[in-house]
Amino acid sequence: MSEMTLEQAASKYDEYLHHIGGCTDGACVIVRPKGMHTNGGCRCWRDPMKMQRMAHAAMNLRSAIDAHLAATKAQTVDIEAVREVLGVLRKAGRYDIYGTDQQACDLADKLADALPKDQ
Repeated sequence: MSEMTLEQAASKYDEYLHHIGGCTDGACVIVRPKGMHTNGGCRCWRDPMKMQRMAHAAMNLRSAIDAHLAATKAQTVDIEAVREVLGVLRKAGRYDIYGTDQQACDLADKLADALPKDQ
């Protein structure tokens, strides 16, 4: 399941659950039936093969989620470090002893405005 988006992983998970197939109960733990159904309780948990396949599908989905989280974490930016750099840019732009660098100051302000305020 490498290189798969979360949407693709969820879609594949749903396909696999439909392939496993549930029972006819309205509260089936695998796939809830559409239309008419019984209310006697799901019987899928009694079928070891269905539960093994369900666990396999859950492990594949978890692997896709872990891969997505690892990729997302690798792409995140340390916002505090960016703010520190922006502070340096502002100082350089406003208090430069060789003259004011207004472009650096404006860029720092624009970047600061683009950062999330709550972090």
